[in-house]
Amino acid sequence: MKKHILICLMGLLCLPISTLKAQSKVAESPPGTDLVYQPGLPAGNRIADFSVSDLKVGFPGQEGASSSARLEILGFFTLKSIIKPAASNTQALRYTISTRELDPYYQIAEVSEDSIALSEGSFYAGTSGKQVFEIRIPLTQKYSRFSLFDRDTPLMESIWVQPGDSLLVNWDQRKNTFYFSGPAAPWLSLQNELKEIASREKLLSNPVMILSDEQVMINTPAKLEAYQEASQAYLSGWSNRIEWLTTEELRMERATELFERVESSELFATLDAKQHTLDQMSYAWLRSYWKGKLQKEALEFVRACRPTDDKWANLILSYTEDPALVHPVINEYPYEVAESIYLENMLLESLLPVSFPYLAEVLPIGLKDQVMGLYLIRQYKELVDADSLINYSIVNSQTPWIAQRLDALYQSNLIGRPFSDFPFAGPTGKVVTPSHWKGKLVLIDFWLSGCGACLSFANTVFIPLMEEFKNNEFLQFVTVSGGKEGDQWIKSLDSGRYTTDQSMNLFSGGAEHPTLKQNHIRSFPAQVLLDPDGNILKTGGFPKELDSWISLINSYLEEHPLAQNQEAQPVTYSILKD
Repeated sequence: MKKHILICLMGLLCLPISTLKAQSKVAESPPGTDLVYQPGLPAGNRIADFSVSDLKVGFPGQEGASSSARLEILGFFTLKSIIKPAASNTQALRYTISTRELDPYYQIAEVSEDSIALSEGSFYAGTSGKQVFEIRIPLTQKYSRFSLFDRDTPLMESIWVQPGDSLLVNWDQRKNTFYFSGPAAPWLSLQNELKEIASREKLLSNPVMILSDEQVMINTPAKLEAYQEASQAYLSGWSNRIEWLTTEELRMERATELFERVESSELFATLDAKQHTLDQMSYAWLRSYWKGKLQKEALEFVRACRPTDDKWANLILSYTEDPALVHPVINEYPYEVAESIYLENMLLESLLPVSFPYLAEVLPIGLKDQVMGLYLIRQYKELVDADSLINYSIVNSQTPWIAQRLDALYQSNLIGRPFSDFPFAGPTGKVVTPSHWKGKLVLIDFWLSGCGACLSFANTVFIPLMEEFKNNEFLQFVTVSGGKEGDQWIKSLDSGRYTTDQSMNLFSGGAEHPTLKQNHIRSFPAQVLLDPDGNILKTGGFPKELDSWISLINSYLEEHPLAQNQEAQPVTYSILKD
């Protein structure tokens, strides 16, 4: 229905459709920057991978408590395993069960985790010289995502299990193979087969280098040579070398190929052939999961191309299907389905004169709850009417656990609340707490090394702002790195590309820092503005242009005379103690 509505809308206009700027927290690289497409990372988290030691920072203990109500147990998943030969070095098996996944990347899901105790096999059980374990896990949902790990190495990952499932796994360590038996074996074996098909088909898609402006990026013989060397690099299994997508036509061709590959995947033919072994709901669940997962990868590629032409909207709409018609037995969907529709709607909102909530209205009620929940959690800071939209979604939600999550979001409105006073580390390893900033208007920029959008914001807004207000002693600029790698943070500071000495530059140690968690800093860059009393003035909806930023800062300076008249407290550091 959504597809038909939008096609009619485009047909009625009969004019080139003006683009609307998406209200998104996507971390984009600066214009002209080349990008190696990396699927799997949500908006705002294309981070360079560094292998340097962390700058260790300790914080007062604060354990996060779950606010979820007690859940009804629908049944148990029983897993038995026989490991041969005896795994003397396998001492750290653990499992996770994940359900109610509104946004698992940002840990908004119900996740249970526990270690698994191994024991020696017995002669009478026929397991002499082997190790065995048996776990019985309570399940609260019809479908739960199960993963099994040996330390951090996944042995079974993202396998859907149901209440009543029972499985025996023979693990041959020498061959690194698993053999399934028991009542749930066909269900689990089919899922592994589908995974193998998806992995095999993914190798058919060559890596690409997206160049937004070839003449700018490859303007010297040295750069040309560097790009030619990059294009020769390939991983084992890729059929060809890196492809350069230097034009809009080439990018659209690749996007079309990815969408077509979803439609023609051998995976769905295999699933259809095994349909008679599954109940109707399990078949629909697996089909929805894989359609969402593959469609999501194609849409991530489209997003990486930064489309601006309504031709992209036509392309997306031509591969849109109505989930209610394809899978009518499901009233709750795998997270991957909601994520793919979220990406699709965000792209369409940026390309057409239509809003995300309008696009979501045509979805089945359970899926609509999931998609709108994901949208509000990721975008609420950028929405002018966020509170009213969240409240409307809570009142009209038919999914209690999503309404509960949105209610927590609604109650966490941070404006006017004191900014948390947890310590950060300075470049020398000493610490400073936000209480030292009281008496000043404070602008905090949260950023990451290697983040293109962070670098763009620093050079177009943050650093020029510091220069503009360099003589105003009542305005304090602060940067906080959200990365885990302390050495890389120091290198970024030394480069002078992300900030300068005019700012107080601090290190958090990662996204688990309580200040980042309490202030919902989930993507970068992100800004927070504090008043002279240390209360939050603004957390989102900031302007894009430098002139507008200057006007905003001046307006707050005028509204808070305390920032102009009170003597500022000196910022002092104290040695961090264990």
